[in-house]
Amino acid sequence: CHRWQLLKDARDWVVAISALGRAGLWEQALDTLEAMRQERLVAVHAFNATMSALEKGRRWPAAIQLYRDINRYELQPDVVTGNALLSAYDRGGHWRYAVAFIDEMGNDRLRPNVVTYSTVISCCERGRAWQQALQVFSESCGIDGDTVIFNAALSACDRGSLWLKALDIFAEMQKAGLRRNLATYGSLISACGNALQWQASLHFLEQLQTNKLEPGRIVLNLCINACRKAEQLHAALAIFREMLKRSEEPDVFCYTSMISACGPSALWQLATYLHQEKLSSASDVASFNATIGVCRDASRWQEAQRIFSDLCQRNFLPTLPTYKAVIGACAYAQLWAHALEHLRELKQTQDAPDAPCSDVIIQYGIVSRASAEAGRKDIEQALLNEARRGQRGLSVPLFLSSSAFASEWLSVLHWETALSFFEADVRMPLRTLQMIVAIVDVLLTAGSMDARFAPTWSLFSCSGCGCC
Repeated sequence: CHRWQLLKDARDWVVAISALGRAGLWEQALDTLEAMRQERLVAVHAFNATMSALEKGRRWPAAIQLYRDINRYELQPDVVTGNALLSAYDRGGHWRYAVAFIDEMGNDRLRPNVVTYSTVISCCERGRAWQQALQVFSESCGIDGDTVIFNAALSACDRGSLWLKALDIFAEMQKAGLRRNLATYGSLISACGNALQWQASLHFLEQLQTNKLEPGRIVLNLCINACRKAEQLHAALAIFREMLKRSEEPDVFCYTSMISACGPSALWQLATYLHQEKLSSASDVASFNATIGVCRDASRWQEAQRIFSDLCQRNFLPTLPTYKAVIGACAYAQLWAHALEHLRELKQTQDAPDAPCSDVIIQYGIVSRASAEAGRKDIEQALLNEARRGQRGLSVPLFLSSSAFASEWLSVLHWETALSFFEADVRMPLRTLQMIVAIVDVLLTAGSMDARFAPTWSLFSCSGCGCC
């Protein structure tokens, strides 16, 4: 007996495809749909179930292709089919296709619903297309308002740092009498926090509780993070105490935010205490990095070194922020040997140790500046030479691919040293203007825009560069 003969009617086939999808057996789901086609039993519900099975199996390219082949099955798609395709676009990061398809749904007389709009808004959000997400949200006003759509729009505002727009959307929700849930307030609190509007974040925390909602650890974490970004340590501590009072177990994210909040006040004792508390249960590299950073800001290089050593002993791999923090701590404590040792360790983490990336060069600049401020010209020159050797002559345009990066790099050096880098290679005319702007900015900041700039300006003359 052939296995398909056990399925008596189309409903049985749909149930079978759905079960295969839940089990992650997307290939068998496709085979079942094909068998239905051959038996002339295929229905749109079975097609939709197969699309869903492919999505669950993370086979969104196959789901997109299946939709394109819908005519082969002699079917007319419905809104569920369209939503399944949009979900595949979302998973695959194709927000432009998602936006284009929602217009096609209208042309095909497929009426978009709540799932349609919320999926497209979320797809745009993940694609960092914040304004497009809000445009889709405005188009959704033709259907009955729904908390899910509003929450998707608020999440896009959060990710896009559009906190004022988030307030407008929240006001619309209130006016429409829609239910606000934890996701609503979480996005609002985060959006305000990203804009350093910590008081607004705490206002929404209070409003959430007034509406008989329990904030939970995630929302409290967002509030602590909002206070951290605004350098409001006392407010962060108050929320942290509230979390403990509620018997909410702080997670690594919470501890890392609290540790980072200690930085502006240089409260390294509190930072190391919190770090040690979290080590008793669990930790990650981020909490180590935050603690080392606070110790650096408080000029406690011994503590920074101790925590760095502890990180390595616990078999964590140091990251770029780890090295940034410990190198800075050693450099400004004038511990040149330790700083150089960590610089070389950082170089070894690159794919090509003899060609350090721009982040490594920045760290060379930080140590170089510290040595210059300490009057150690020998260290400064040695670092400059080593950086140049490591970069095969230091082709400056390789690093100065944007004026923003140029400013960052030049800011960590004395301007005379920064200018000397441009003698290496200025043969990329498209980036020349960016370099000139960066140098002029450094000179203006240093109050040194005088005749000493003339020799450097001549480096960027058009003669021989091919740009004119």
